[in-house]
Amino acid sequence: MTGIPTIGLHLQQFEVRGRSDFQLGPLTAEIVPGSFVGVLGAAQSGKSLLLASLCGLVAHKGKKEFSNAQSQDGVNIQLIFQEGGLLEEQTVQANLSLAQGAFGAVDLQIQNALLSRLGIEQANSLLPRELSGGMRKRVLLARALLCEPQILLIDNVAAGLDPNNAQKLLELVLEFKREQGFTLLWVTHEPGPMLSHLDQVMILQEGQLLFMGHQDTLPETEHFQSYLQV
Repeated sequence: MTGIPTIGLHLQQFEVRGRSDFQLGPLTAEIVPGSFVGVLGAAQSGKSLLLASLCGLVAHKGKKEFSNAQSQDGVNIQLIFQEGGLLEEQTVQANLSLAQGAFGAVDLQIQNALLSRLGIEQANSLLPRELSGGMRKRVLLARALLCEPQILLIDNVAAGLDPNNAQKLLELVLEFKREQGFTLLWVTHEPGPMLSHLDQVMILQEGQLLFMGHQDTLPETEHFQSYLQV
């Protein structure tokens, strides 16, 4: 990603309508370029809806502006879903080629090198249903990385993994983040392993922004601290 600027994100009076009249926001938040933000909150607090709206899958009101961007319309945002997202009747290689081809030339050598680095080089010719849970998560990561994101959004992708595999996945993402410089927002219900790596935590509660800042500045009340222990 040499020469591609690191992108930040400014939300002002940002508001999204979800299902069953659920409303996220309005909220105002500043995501620093290149930062790692953990998005926390109870179920149905709007975390997944936030990510979907940030990458354009759901319409929003208010301002969503990118800092350091050469164009407000040309920012590369990739979202890794918690589940699904792969074409089930296509091989892993076909899934990766479709994604890579959308942003440039398909390069099987780059694909194979990335899968090898992720420890799943044997997955290339497999169908998604033939993958283990851990392999599937790494394929989803590989697909997003092949698109060279400037902002990477991860929706609780470690859910269902044992602690060892979840830690390995986190380490892989952070390794690529250091190399590629993308801004990272990660929705999680288990923030413990990533706390020491976070630049900020964003806490949502019933569609409202309860807290945004470094974890050290989180109020020392049981209610606030409980979000870091989930």
